[in-house]
Parts: sequence; C-alpha cells; structure tokens
Amino acid sequence: MQLPQRRTVLKSALAATAAAAGLAAPAVRAQQAPVRLVVPYPPGGSADGAGRLFALKMSDVLGRQVVVDNRPGGGTVIASEYVARAAPDGTTVMQINPSHLIVQAAMKNLSFHLARDFVPVSLIASTPMLLVVTPSLPAQNVRELVALAKAKPGTINYASGGIGGITHLTTELFKRRAGIDMVHVTYKGVASTVQAVVTGDTPVAINDLPTYLPLVKAGKVRALAVLSEKRAPDAPDLPTMAEAGVPGVVSDVWYGLLAPKGTPRELVASLNAAATAAAADAATRERARTAGLSLTSSTPEQFGGFLSAEIEKWAQLVKDVDLKL
Repeated sequence: MQLPQRRTVLKSALAATAAAAGLAAPAVRAQQAPVRLVVPYPPGGSADGAGRLFALKMSDVLGRQVVVDNRPGGGTVIASEYVARAAPDGTTVMQINPSHLIVQAAMKNLSFHLARDFVPVSLIASTPMLLVVTPSLPAQNVRELVALAKAKPGTINYASGGIGGITHLTTELFKRRAGIDMVHVTYKGVASTVQAVVTGDTPVAINDLPTYLPLVKAGKVRALAVLSEKRAPDAPDLPTMAEAGVPGVVSDVWYGLLAPKGTPRELVASLNAAATAAAADAATRERARTAGLSLTSSTPEQFGGFLSAEIEKWAQLVKDVDLKL
C-alpha cells in the first residue's frame, strides 16, 4: 500500500474509533452516574420509607449511589411526567403504586401511559391497609360504624391524602359495599390526614398499616379492620373486612419500580438484580418488617404481567365508583 493510501486508511480508522468512543461515552457516564429513584410523595410515610430502604441497599449492589428524589403533586402525575421524559439510560427509575393506576383510569388527556411510556423493573414491597377511626367516635367495630353512618347519612367525614389516591378510591369502595354515605375531606399528604384523625377533626380514614399501626398501639386511633384477604401478621387480632361483615373490600398497597421506555434490557436487568438483592437482604427485610412492610421481588416480565392485571382491576373500580379527575 502506498504511503498516502495508508495515511487515508489510518485517518479513517481513527475517525471511526473517535466516533465510536463518542457514542459510547454517554452510556459509560450513565452507568457511573447516580441513580435517581423518583418517589411521587413528600418525605415521610410508607411510600417514601420503602423507597429509601431500597435505595440504601441498591446503592451497595450497584456500586453507585441511588438517591431518592421526592416529586409530589398531581396525584402522582408530576413524578410520572418527569420520569416519562427522562433519558432511558438506567439513571432514573420511578416508584409506582396503585394510585398511579387510579389516576390513569380516571384522568383524561394525560401526557403519558404506564404501559406505553415505561418498562417494568420489579415489584418491591407490599403492605395491608387499615380502616381506622378516632377514639371518640362511638364505633368499636365495622358493624357499629356502618350502623352509625346509616343512622346519620352524610354527617360522618372521612379523610384522604387527595382525590384519586388509593385511600380515596378504597374508601369509596367501602362506602358502596357497605351501603353508607360518608363525606370525603381531602388533605395534603399523609401527615395532615393522620393529624385530622388523631384530633377527631375528620374521624374516619383508610390508609396503609405502617402509617397507623404505631398510633393504634399508642391508643391515638382505633383500628377496625384490615383490607387484605387474610389477617395481617403484625395485627393478628384485627378482622378482615369480610370477617367484619363487609365482603368485597380488598385493597393492599404495593410498590414497584418502572424505568423510562427504551431503557436497554441489560440496564433493566442490572436494576432488577439490585432490587432483588435488596429484597433478599436480611437487615433490609428486618427494617422493613418493623415498618410494617413485606418485601418481595419479581422478574421484569412477572411485574409486567402483575401490572397489567392491576391496571384492569383499578380501571374497573374507577368505573364502579364513577370517579372522574
């Protein structure tokens, strides 16, 4: 080969190498950057707690920091829009729960769709829900609460963290199954809801077990039932809603992780492996247990199937209670 030709070939090879390096650099940087775990609620509460538990252990497994990014507002819409627009490079995941599915079913003209704009990573945790009342309310059990509400329709208020959330829709489901009329009072966040029930300003609420169980044990609120299919190990004396006389009211809170659509399969697999390791870690499981959470894991495919079934379930509940956001 003549020298000029060799120089031309060498320049072409160097240009190709530089171009490949330029393309690879963002991917390499993404794999070294911190992971943002977006939680659609303010700090505090079981959703934030679950996210922080997993972020801590996932950081160890991935070898890079996993940072909880609280983005509350819009009934999970703000967080969902943010993650849907994020780069699909493995540096952003979103914690999801049934409230996302309710919002999607009840709200028109959303800029995103859970099945279209995200990919499943893993199911990570679940916890039962509790029906609680303020101790001053003259109802010692579910039957007495139902009788009281029927005797005074439209006079008993119930609290939720916002229109369209799982606490709102689940309480509406309870109302329909029990044949009672209670008035919905919305609050901004879990802390305000809890305070309203403790003080008696709003005497009835349904929320997750970790939020209310410490208050139940302290005598600040009275628990009437769990909303799971079976009794909760952390509250074995509490009946299920079916045992308490109102069948058909089953609602557990679960948490999972989604990544933006287009996230490469190998990066999803890496995030899934980190979440699975966190769920299996003995210390993490113990911290979760004391917080009232049951850790779990799944493959992305298993979580995708679970999510499809849940989307259908909550869409039907939204239709049943005629919820429009």
